[in-house]
Amino acid sequence: MRSYGYLRATRYTSSEIVPSLPRAFTLVEMLVVLVLISILAGATVVSFCGRRQRHVVRCAAEDLAATLRFAFSEARRENVRYRLVFLDSSTSYRMEAIAPGRETEFLPVKGQAGIVRHLGKGVKLAGVSCNGRSEAPPFSLEFHPDGKGFHGRVRIEDDEGETIQLEIMAHTGQVYVLN
Repeated sequence: MRSYGYLRATRYTSSEIVPSLPRAFTLVEMLVVLVLISILAGATVVSFCGRRQRHVVRCAAEDLAATLRFAFSEARRENVRYRLVFLDSSTSYRMEAIAPGRETEFLPVKGQAGIVRHLGKGVKLAGVSCNGRSEAPPFSLEFHPDGKGFHGRVRIEDDEGETIQLEIMAHTGQVYVLN
């Protein structure tokens, strides 16, 4: 620094003259953050779509299991054979009971239990295996008051190949949803 009498020449930097402003984000940084958020949101949506379809198949399996348990309990309670008959390319089913006085004729159960139920959109009965061998459609699962009747597995699936199996034990009336 030079001194010229009472004046002194000083060199100032721009940051000393103008107070510094807070640093802001650049446009490129903002775009990078938006792209990352978009990618994460897209992955989340795809993940939830798969879970939703799995939920549809799972709900159909739980509903079918509850109906099978009910058919078994009604067969024991009324001392009459009950069966579940699958209709319409195995996408819907109905509960039936043996007609009074006739040993071979089944009639739809009266009331709420006898209505036609649907497995769900895009869900169908894919296969039935009884005592280790596969059954061919049309499918019907029969329950006797003495615990005889259908004993095996039922497999339901959706259009995308999502599969759930039910294990049915007629002698105990238990139905398990597997997978």
